[in-house]
Amino acid sequence: MVHLDAAPARQRALEELFATTPRFSGADVRTALATAKAGLAHRPQEAGPPAAWSMGREALVQYTSGSTGMPKGVRHSAGAIAAMVDGIGTVLGLTPEDTVLSSARMSFGYGFGSSVLCPLAAGSRVALIRGTVDVHSLAAAMQRHRPTVLFSVPRLYAALLNASGTTLATDCVDSVRLCVAAGENFPGPLSERIRTALQAQLLNGLGATEVLYIVVGTTPEKERPGTFGIPVPGITATVRTSDGAPVADGQKGRLHIAGPTVALGYIGRLEAAAVTFADGGAYTGDVVRRAPDGAFTHLCRVDDVLNLGAATRSCRARSRASCATWKGFRTAWWSAAATPTAWSRPWILARELAVSATVYVQRVTQIDLSAFEREWLRFESWLCSNSPADHAMLRRPAEREQLIELESRLGFDLHPELKALLQQHDGAAEPVAAPGSRRLLPAGAFLPSGHRLSGVDDIVMMYDVLVDVGNDNIDADLWEDDALAVNLHRCVPFALPNDGGVAFVDHRPGPSYGHVYEMGIGSGDLDGTLWAAGLTQLFRTLADALESGGPFLYYWPTPYEGESGHRCLEWQIRP
Repeated sequence: MVHLDAAPARQRALEELFATTPRFSGADVRTALATAKAGLAHRPQEAGPPAAWSMGREALVQYTSGSTGMPKGVRHSAGAIAAMVDGIGTVLGLTPEDTVLSSARMSFGYGFGSSVLCPLAAGSRVALIRGTVDVHSLAAAMQRHRPTVLFSVPRLYAALLNASGTTLATDCVDSVRLCVAAGENFPGPLSERIRTALQAQLLNGLGATEVLYIVVGTTPEKERPGTFGIPVPGITATVRTSDGAPVADGQKGRLHIAGPTVALGYIGRLEAAAVTFADGGAYTGDVVRRAPDGAFTHLCRVDDVLNLGAATRSCRARSRASCATWKGFRTAWWSAAATPTAWSRPWILARELAVSATVYVQRVTQIDLSAFEREWLRFESWLCSNSPADHAMLRRPAEREQLIELESRLGFDLHPELKALLQQHDGAAEPVAAPGSRRLLPAGAFLPSGHRLSGVDDIVMMYDVLVDVGNDNIDADLWEDDALAVNLHRCVPFALPNDGGVAFVDHRPGPSYGHVYEMGIGSGDLDGTLWAAGLTQLFRTLADALESGGPFLYYWPTPYEGESGHRCLEWQIRP
């Protein structure tokens, strides 16, 4: 393991530590296990008594994600690991010359196989992403580590494309020879766009923790858009009814997997194991259809199917079809199932999806930008007349290209009000020294608590900070899943004070979309204070306070004249 992100001193210490340590690849280990010949990976003169470990003995425990209920410990045998390498490993064709990059965390089956088992067996180099994995960190890791094989999920592949239109930066993708996608359904058109944009082969696969890794996949050499391919070597995949009977090609049913990678069972969950591990294999929980050529098409999850009298309906498929027709509905789908309970109980998912989607679409489609411009003009006019030094700090409007690049960095669209604000002014300039003096003028910090409007560059910088803070909060495991503190990757800053805080616009789809919060990161206040339901309301209430002399929350507008004669605005806290 090479610690590329280690500090220089630690890097030198690691190099000294490893200088006298024998290095060998996964291929060396497998050869030693198969032949028992002495070598770097097998030094019998240094080894103790051999351990009795049969291929059928439990060697690995992985936990399911918990998306359908309490996580279950899945027991895998040593033979399953070897069979996985011989199966999907031969399809991937990793070599010691490959550099592997996976966006999936190693705590999940897909990430563990992609970053540990498969590269270890092939002796490939692995790059790991530290912290939050999103389109920005993934693109940065690709640019830095130049992977030849990329493992990710459809959503991130789509984000990579959306971040740069249809053309990705050459120095970011020209090293990639193979893209692997799993974890979600991969639409045919998206797979074609990925293949074209990255000029790489594509393997779209399906697997489950209960079968260790990918067990059905498209072979890189043969394109099968819209499907997830055929069983990998050593695996038998069939489509079955709810009572376990095989169905004919073209008919939908439950995906059943048989083969050496099927797990031994769950830890202490006998009833659940009896349902999953049945009929000589394991049910993955997917509803699929097999074509006459043997290729499988994913339809939905078993958990998504609602039984309505004599009819069945796919909650996810119908919801996606409906949502696709709504203007402005782009990201609300993925937020609808915010809790595992929603996925394990489809009727709850349907209700949560309907509420979240309806509120989100209403908020997007009902935003009156003319009202925003009117309220901003009131606020700016007051500054121009009563606080000219502050008004003079406002920059020119942000360029269209800047806004496009900002949305690319974020991976999602800016809230229309925030975009309109940047189209008015690209933030406020930093303080400058008064003529003939070394003292900085405080002009420009004209929002409550000394906040200064941020330009595009400031937003990008502070957004990265928010993501890091949010990731630390997730690791701390102290907040509920819907808390702001663990959802900062969906919050876009628009103003900064001088004390380590931030004011931002909530971009989470749902009832809070567009809400304006202030958070004191420097002080450790991560609960957030709601300033307004939107930027329109914020500048309306600020303008009202300025024109009447009344308060905004507990901040009172207090114009003052500095030593240099410049008139500025500050907001004083009063009881």
